[in-house]
Amino acid sequence: MGASKVLGILSLCLGWFIPLVGTILSIVGLSIKKEKGKEQRDNTLNLTGLIVSLVFWAGYMILEV
Repeated sequence: MGASKVLGILSLCLGWFIPLVGTILSIVGLSIKKEKGKEQRDNTLNLTGLIVSLVFWAGYMILEV
């Protein structure tokens, strides 16, 4: 399993509870994937993790205000 795929899975898992860490992991995973290869699944995992993290981040901000 590649590093980008692992970071994508971690960003999905951590995006629910710690959105900042999920966002950072997915951005790093996307940048690693741009350097390396062609597998689309890694990009999908990282983009999904980024979206989940940003949605929960916005939700936490709305609930705090």
